[in-house]
Amino acid sequence: MRQAFTFALLFAAAGASAQDAPTAPELEALATGVVEARDIRIDAASRNSDGAVLWTGEVAVAEAPWLRLLLRTEGPPFPEGSFVALFTADDGRSDLALAELPREGYWTDLLPNGRVRLAVVTGDGTLDPASALVIDSLSYPGQEIAAYSAHGGNQITGINDPSVPEEIRRLGRPVAYLSFLAGGRSGICTGFLVGRDLLMTNEHCINSDESCRSLSATFGYEVGVDGKLSYGRQYRCAGYDPRLTSFDLDVTVVRLKDGPGDVYGMIDPATASDDLTGPMAVIQHSGHNATRTKEVSLVDCAIAAAPVNGRAVDSDFTHTCDTAKGTSGAPVLDLAGHFRGLHHFGFRDDDSDIWTENRGVRGPLIRDWLAAVLAETTLSEGGDATHP
Repeated sequence: MRQAFTFALLFAAAGASAQDAPTAPELEALATGVVEARDIRIDAASRNSDGAVLWTGEVAVAEAPWLRLLLRTEGPPFPEGSFVALFTADDGRSDLALAELPREGYWTDLLPNGRVRLAVVTGDGTLDPASALVIDSLSYPGQEIAAYSAHGGNQITGINDPSVPEEIRRLGRPVAYLSFLAGGRSGICTGFLVGRDLLMTNEHCINSDESCRSLSATFGYEVGVDGKLSYGRQYRCAGYDPRLTSFDLDVTVVRLKDGPGDVYGMIDPATASDDLTGPMAVIQHSGHNATRTKEVSLVDCAIAAAPVNGRAVDSDFTHTCDTAKGTSGAPVLDLAGHFRGLHHFGFRDDDSDIWTENRGVRGPLIRDWLAAVLAETTLSEGGDATHP
């Protein structure tokens, strides 16, 4: 049985007249995570170590595949050279300079295996009694497994399953797992590179400065052929530009720091066409498994009808590729890797629903929109100024 995805639409449709606006419910394929307040205050009175190391401690969430911490400082600045070291369960380490943490707080990257040990190091071993580092909150993915919007039995497959052809695995390299926070909520979506540093996803995923600031895009987050969970590199958002967002097409493009396309390649929207025949693939970070590692829908995956109404008139096509929570922002590709559309809506197995199919935004509309906005928009130095 097709299972329900009932995440409510957070944004009211705007900019279309009553006679033009589609009336179907918008069942966004966005997964939500957990946000918990912690308010752990680390100050001079918290000292539990010697010398420049002020404090050490561990934060863990049992059975979580990852967690993120919201860190902020209070009071007078920490001494020059002060930092917090994060030691992860996979033997990784990252250092965050306390002087550079924004006052509103900074969400860390994904910390693998739901456990991290922290060491707060002050530059000269002294600290003003009013200064503090605060572990404000933590976030981690929910543990529910929600295979919904499946046509018949669910047939989503891990990207490294032996049944998946090698050429499909290669097509998945530019596809990333997106974790972000906005309005006190944690979101999980899929995104993919459309340029050296340009990431495309759904507007209902990334649509504000806040969601961009907290965005962590993880490439290579997948279960390998050896059955082990692996993480590739994580990249952060360089800035949100509302001109690179379309509500009607449910699409956002943001620039990532450090040029991940040099490592992972890209999916080129310029390959889009109105040829929607033949088998398709949706490469996604879905909720079919609790870790939401990279998966693919290949079996019985095809475009069914086009054009149909989405957020805008004739903006969408329907497709029979199985999806689940977290698939929002996934590319719909033909088996040669040509871009055919942007998945964005699921459906419910409910006779009262107007929509009974998965929805993708038509590729040519995305292609033409992206070419136009990049031609008219000057990105900050280091970004792509034209369509790649």
